[in-house]
Amino acid sequence: MPWRVLLPSAPSRPASMLAFSKKEPALSVAAMRHIRHLCEQIGPRPAGSAAEEQARMYAAAQLENWGYRVERQAVLFAPPVRVNLLEPVVSAVLLLASALWQALPWLALLMPLLVAVLPDIERLRTRWQRCTAASANLCAHPAQAAPDGSPLLIVCAHLDSARNGVFQSGVWRGYAAQTTFYTQRYAIFLALLAVADRLVIPLPKVVLAATILAGTLLAGWRLGMELYSLRPQQATHSPGANDNASGVGVLLAVAEHFAKHPPRGTQLEFCLTGAEETGMHGAAARAAQLPRGAPQVLMLNLDMVGAGSALRFITRDGVLWQYATSVRLNKAIRIAHSAANGIWYTLRSADYLPFLQRGIAASGLQTSGSAEAELAYHTQYDTPQVIDTGALDLTANAVVGVVRQLDLGR
Repeated sequence: MPWRVLLPSAPSRPASMLAFSKKEPALSVAAMRHIRHLCEQIGPRPAGSAAEEQARMYAAAQLENWGYRVERQAVLFAPPVRVNLLEPVVSAVLLLASALWQALPWLALLMPLLVAVLPDIERLRTRWQRCTAASANLCAHPAQAAPDGSPLLIVCAHLDSARNGVFQSGVWRGYAAQTTFYTQRYAIFLALLAVADRLVIPLPKVVLAATILAGTLLAGWRLGMELYSLRPQQATHSPGANDNASGVGVLLAVAEHFAKHPPRGTQLEFCLTGAEETGMHGAAARAAQLPRGAPQVLMLNLDMVGAGSALRFITRDGVLWQYATSVRLNKAIRIAHSAANGIWYTLRSADYLPFLQRGIAASGLQTSGSAEAELAYHTQYDTPQVIDTGALDLTANAVVGVVRQLDLGR
């Protein structure tokens, strides 16, 4: 275990924080059982679907069986758009910048910023959409409340699974997964070329030709993927084992643990959000219920925590509009698992973001290091076969360790 074993003879330590008994199975055993049920018995769980509701009912039954008070919160969300008009704009700017970077150096210099803020622009687009579809959150609280003045820790994971990406197999799936990475690197290279040209540094003609060719191919690839996604076909969704049955499984395993070993000085809430993949609508609805800047509330999000050997915590989110995560929670994570490292989310976000925007201390956990799981992201291949029980244990033990730190007043 990543923390020191506490001996039963130490009366000042909470009983719930004692090391697990040898007779008590690892938390990953319970987590894996929930993951298999969600993916194999229920299957893909699009936001607002009957399958998402079935998953919610399954989780509610588990939590109620362990003695939790379960509440349901209605959530409205915006259905995914059929056509993403942002892609043609990005492709056109890429083509223009690659062809005219010498004549319009300012455009080349702005390309890295434009690519960096694409996720922020996408979030704004989602926020402006009209919410016409319905999902729900599930919030569970222990029957016995913690003492007044205790901090409230909301452990959160989303139930819904994502729509499958454009390509589902072969080498094209790998290329599609790296599109944003390639675009970022090309934008930086283009900006450096513009600087070199302004400094009158001679550049070989082959570099100039290759720059135009690379920009044309990249823009065509991005636009081609968007056009290919418009072909007539029924939308399919991922089984969502790592994203995010893994987070749900760990949350339920931890909830069962604390039902048997309740903390003494920390209030707990286990929140299973709906409609995360559509723009974090469930988390936004839960965060809106809390007072802005509530000082005694902390939120820890679990998303994609089922594959890889490295435990990561989120330190910052966004580029144009940046949000720093909770120093207190991140410190507690590092104490619980000293090998955990921070990561800055610049390309995507998760359910912690609406809480940060509300002024509430929040952070998130994920695991990384599995190439198989990364390629399976938002595809039909995100099945329980990509799940690593070691990653589940890392995450579950880290959550238990965070509660331990809060119980000790840290």
